[in-house]
Amino acid sequence: FAVNIQDSEEDEEARSQVMKVFPNPTQDNVTVFVDYTGKWTLKVFDMSGRIILDSIQNKQVKNLTKNDLPTGTYIVTASTSSGLIGSEKLVIQ
Repeated sequence: FAVNIQDSEEDEEARSQVMKVFPNPTQDNVTVFVDYTGKWTLKVFDMSGRIILDSIQNKQVKNLTKNDLPTGTYIVTASTSSGLIGSEKLVIQ
């Protein structure tokens, strides 16, 4: 009895993508860049795990302002329907 597990091309593609959050830390606006050219989901969590922002994106760049996120520490994630693209800690001063 043998089990052969292979990743789908979509899973491999999602894992090979890159996410960047900059500048970090910041006192003002922050840019989230995802090297992915399809629909993706941006989520921002506070340090207690509460979702602060949850939005579907169609562009590679999402700009967040100080009005979107007050001073604090956050986890920013980007994902597609096939998996996580990336996550990064963000500090707003």
